[in-house]
Amino acid sequence: MICAWVATVATYAQTLTLGYCNGEVSTETNWGGQGTGNTSAAIYVPASMLGNLTGGEIQTIRAGMSTRLNIDELSVWIRSSLTGENLAEGKLNRKQTRVQQGWNEVDLDEPFVITGEGIYIGYTYHHKSLARAVSIVGTTPAETAFYQDYEDAAWQDMSSEGAISIEAIVSGSALPQYDLSLTKVSITPDLANGLTAYAVKADVANVATNSVKGFSITLSGGGIDDVTKHVSQTVESGKHAAVSFSFMASSAINASEPITATISAIDNADDENQENNTVEASFAAFQRNVLLEEFTTERCPNCPSGAERMNAALHSNADYADRVSVVCHHSAFGTDDFTQTCDEDFVWFFNEGGQAYAPAWMINRQGRYDQNYVSTGEKQAIYWFTESNELISELDQELALPTHVMLGAKAYAEDGKVHVNILGVRDANFNLPNALLTVYVTEDNITGKQQSHDSVINPYQHQHVIRAYNSTWGDAINWEGDTFEANYTFDLDEAWKLKDMKVVALVANYDADNNLNCAVENSAAALVETEVPDMPTSISMTSTPNTLHPSSLYDLQGRMVYRGYEGTKVRGYENQRSAPTGKANSDEGNLAPSHPRTPAPSMKKGIYIMNGKKVVNQ
Repeated sequence: MICAWVATVATYAQTLTLGYCNGEVSTETNWGGQGTGNTSAAIYVPASMLGNLTGGEIQTIRAGMSTRLNIDELSVWIRSSLTGENLAEGKLNRKQTRVQQGWNEVDLDEPFVITGEGIYIGYTYHHKSLARAVSIVGTTPAETAFYQDYEDAAWQDMSSEGAISIEAIVSGSALPQYDLSLTKVSITPDLANGLTAYAVKADVANVATNSVKGFSITLSGGGIDDVTKHVSQTVESGKHAAVSFSFMASSAINASEPITATISAIDNADDENQENNTVEASFAAFQRNVLLEEFTTERCPNCPSGAERMNAALHSNADYADRVSVVCHHSAFGTDDFTQTCDEDFVWFFNEGGQAYAPAWMINRQGRYDQNYVSTGEKQAIYWFTESNELISELDQELALPTHVMLGAKAYAEDGKVHVNILGVRDANFNLPNALLTVYVTEDNITGKQQSHDSVINPYQHQHVIRAYNSTWGDAINWEGDTFEANYTFDLDEAWKLKDMKVVALVANYDADNNLNCAVENSAAALVETEVPDMPTSISMTSTPNTLHPSSLYDLQGRMVYRGYEGTKVRGYENQRSAPTGKANSDEGNLAPSHPRTPAPSMKKGIYIMNGKKVVNQ
């Protein structure tokens, strides 16, 4: 049953515009037919959205095309099913108007009278050669976007790809004045704010002629007390709005009980259509995120183009912003001024320190890949791709996997320090044999010093650069039942730009004898705030790293509570594998030249417990 719909509405006297794309058309797409033939696309508008428009007429359909190349005919139609007969149709008259890139308005031969039943609104274009023209934008609810590659081919539900740029213009003498539609709601744990804190994302569409300046959403079910949140956000006529808020539940949500979300009130007005106000919210008690790690250095001429492919993939899906974190390791093709000790240690993932190259990536350090620049015929944790779509497919596959631990992160800067708080919770199936917690502090938009490149990029901007971290493989986790809390403090260099800094925390297995057994179970990221945030109080314990060599310790008020000895643990590399000698390759990868390893201190800074007191190692 379709109970969610992103609608756009434009007011021209008594007209409304129905659709899911919010008036947007993409200029690039991977969807469209090849050779000579017909390609079709359609959206579905459910009955629940049309009941209040019964008697209105659709006179014009707008088809958004990403290109007009090789297209010689465009027709639009309305059907009761994807394979049914046309209930109404129209064709672009080439003698008067050519198919355009962007919006094409096509009048129906006869107006279609809305009966209140669900309908498919679509278009078909004829192409004489390759024509990637089906515009996909934003997001859309399930079972609302469909694509047919060629005539007589099976229709594909492509709702997960986004909204198709199709709109229908409705006219009538008594269109609704106030009608908000709650189209999609998702709820996820917000562990950064506590064990019973949750984050809500909702899509709200205004399918009436008047703008709404505020409204309330009520959540019911899930074994918690009802929660009502007022949203002071304007949703203009003809627009849909992305709404987000957090709440503290009366208890942990019971994932086995459904949760409904309802627009329970509109400010200063009555909602004329209650049928589209309620949806069942999706809830993921344990939702997997992805840690994407890139190997790169300034000596690597092909790394800028690799980063460009990666960024194109990351910007292809709005959900990636919250669920995919990136960390760059400046190694595997020599080193540079940004290289950290952990970066050099991670060359081990290349066949245990074998032939290394850049650019290269790891996706949650999963050891399942054989698509590599240097093929060994064996599975590796190292992944390599030439097209953004390849990475998108791998990210989607990983995001769909189950996980048994959730993390929340918060960070703020104060008095020359970055303070990090991590909360974690596990379920009964969590069974990593050697689960460790790693925390990175990263910075974006760092101007390169002497970046080699395969195209004109000047000056080059480095992203996701590690500025600080707790330890290469992570610290032991001190569980208290099924939860833990860990706090760290890192020195803040005054040259670092706070607005470009974030923290990334991850729980991963570490197996010193098998680099295919070091997968990341889950991760979380947070911006470094400039003000002290409200810290969660649900857990009182802190983590204690494996090795502590303090020079001085302070309590949280800055008072010295312990003066220790000066000194650090110096790590030797005599027995470490060094990268082999290689040479640059004109292809997209680069083999790594040999480089010396130098000793580096590994004294850890952070918040610890000593003699029963929480203290900070400066």
